[in-house]
Amino acid sequence: MTERYAIPTADLIDKLGTAKARLAPLLEEVKAMEEEVKARGLGRHEGTLYAATVSAGERTTLDLEAVREKLGAKWCVKHSNVTGYIRLNINVKKTALLKLVAE
Repeated sequence: MTERYAIPTADLIDKLGTAKARLAPLLEEVKAMEEEVKARGLGRHEGTLYAATVSAGERTTLDLEAVREKLGAKWCVKHSNVTGYIRLNINVKKTALLKLVAE
C-alpha cells in the first residue's frame, strides 16, 4: 500500500471506477477529434497553441497460424519472446448501476 492511497481496497476500487467513468466521455471526445483531424488530410495542421502531424505508414504483422502450420509449434515456441504483464480491468457492478439510476 502506498501512502498516496492508504485507504481500504474497496474504497480505492470505487474511487478508480468513478474516475474512469468521469474520464470516459472525455476520451470519446478526444477520439472523435483525432478522427476529424485525420480526415482533414496528411501533413501538419496548426493551431494557436498546438500543432498536429498526420502521417501514414504500413504495419506488417505475421500470420502466426500460417507460421505454426509451416514450421510447427515447437519452432514457434523456440523463436518467441515471452514477456509478463499485469492487467487491471474495472467494471461497474450491477448494484452500483441501480444505485446511480435511482439517484
